[in-house]
Amino acid sequence: KVVINIELLIQVLRSHKLKLNLPSNYFYFNTTISKNLSIFVAQNITMRVRNDTLLKSIIEEYCVEFIRFFFSNADEIFDLNKKILFFDKEFANLFPQHGDEENVMYVDKLIQVWRKDGKKEWILIHIEVQDKPEKNFAERMFVYYYHIRDKFKHKITAIAIFTGTNKKFAPSFYKEEQLGTGIKYWFNTYKVFEQEEKTLELSNNPFAVIIQTILLSLKKRKIEEGKLPDLMIKIAENLQKKNISEEKITGLALFLRNYVRLNPENDAIFEKKYLQLTNKNKFPMRIQDQVLEIEKKEARKIGRAEGISQGISQGISQGVAQGEEIKARKVIRNLRLVKKFSIELIAEVVEVSPANVRQILDEMGIE
Repeated sequence: KVVINIELLIQVLRSHKLKLNLPSNYFYFNTTISKNLSIFVAQNITMRVRNDTLLKSIIEEYCVEFIRFFFSNADEIFDLNKKILFFDKEFANLFPQHGDEENVMYVDKLIQVWRKDGKKEWILIHIEVQDKPEKNFAERMFVYYYHIRDKFKHKITAIAIFTGTNKKFAPSFYKEEQLGTGIKYWFNTYKVFEQEEKTLELSNNPFAVIIQTILLSLKKRKIEEGKLPDLMIKIAENLQKKNISEEKITGLALFLRNYVRLNPENDAIFEKKYLQLTNKNKFPMRIQDQVLEIEKKEARKIGRAEGISQGISQGISQGVAQGEEIKARKVIRNLRLVKKFSIELIAEVVEVSPANVRQILDEMGIE
């Protein structure tokens, strides 16, 4: 076995001014440093990008549960029967280049929730998931605040969810002063690593299972690999006891399996035990399929947002036929720059060849 520090490898290769083309759903790297040395690194799926996609999807799918989990009096404050709107595209347009994406994982969800206080007022909830310490994190949260406030002209509540293991990293406010002028901006924080497993287990809110899953993923380095399937089954057993629909149980079980990474042998053990527990004969979906489905769904949202009503694949052909090629090209541009999709994934989503996608991106000067 050869253990390779991927982050260090990337830094070394970039120091040699080699171009890296890392697809959004697979970590696959094959290049030559010199005539005598070839490096080939293959991993199933980039952990950070994959978890980013899974977290974005699970927060959106279980948004009501999320709100109730983090705001104990949510049903008194919010009208959760009204449709919740997501402003991912608007957020991405406000902050197209936020953060160092090689070292920090961001899962930003900007959502609109209606209040129950008799006013037609809505609140934008900005969700920040941070997995590694960042020196200017609090300042970045403040920058988010004033840009969002300026854009939407509405009150904002923000919550930062820290998913790393650094016990000292949990900034909760930003403060600055200059010659008698100053400002202090504080926001809600939640550190997953500090949560009690028993408390999460006893919670009736399904979102507690999501936190349990993230917590197990954080702790698994210190757990013997062979014990992980049973720990995951324990979470799955607790999930079966909750008063939620079969569809949501399946979704949370899928998140559990795909977020906590097991080697093939232990993954097969978990699958077998889970199927025995639920009396089913097939696990709903594997990670590659789930990530692809999530990203296809997001891509189609972008397509509709750009005025291509039938989704990406139909929209592009219709757009070209109707003289709307600019809109179609903008969709591909957004998938590449905003969503960070690989050329292969864009091609699969829009149902054209990778060569065609590459040609369009080249024409726009996009790598």
